[in-house]
Amino acid sequence: MTSPNTKLLNPQLIGSFYPKKLLIILKLPYICPPNLKTKNPMYAIVEIAGQQFKVERGHKVYVHRLEANEGAKIEFDRVLLLDDGGKISVGNPTVDGAKVAATVIEHLKGDKVIVFKKKRRKGYQKWNNHRQSFTQILIQGVLGKGETLKDELPAEKKAKYSFVSKKAEVSAEVSHDEETEVPVEKAPAKKVTKKKED
Repeated sequence: MTSPNTKLLNPQLIGSFYPKKLLIILKLPYICPPNLKTKNPMYAIVEIAGQQFKVERGHKVYVHRLEANEGAKIEFDRVLLLDDGGKISVGNPTVDGAKVAATVIEHLKGDKVIVFKKKRRKGYQKWNNHRQSFTQILIQGVLGKGETLKDELPAEKKAKYSFVSKKAEVSAEVSHDEETEVPVEKAPAKKVTKKKED
């Protein structure tokens, strides 16, 4: 005999509409909805410029400033852990032959950090600011031993806002168009009023 609670719950919807805690209380099996089932992507834990990052293909990562030009392709071979679809390789200290391929997108500076030092009752105050230099990289792929990169992802830089007025854009379009010449009308001069003397 089924309990009255199970009649209320549609077994095909279990897991997608009902929280997992409710299902545990009702002692029903948890079924993962099909939209949450994904393959295990290949990822790695890699050391870049003294810091460790968990990366996978397509990730954009901010690292400390690297000595590489924008658009340059670089590889990192200090891979500490490699997960290839559930098969985990742990390095001692690094995984042999594994590397991470990346492309430099841009060099930029981080937010301003205020460094304020004070010793009370001594008249000592120091105020400094600091902006850390970063490099944004796009992870092209995590490569195991003997693997090569098959296809590259396009490294697109974020478009920065331009503060050009509409009048300047119109005048630039007119100046580039040599075939048609548009006569420029001048604005009428302002009337000058004379002061009345009493």
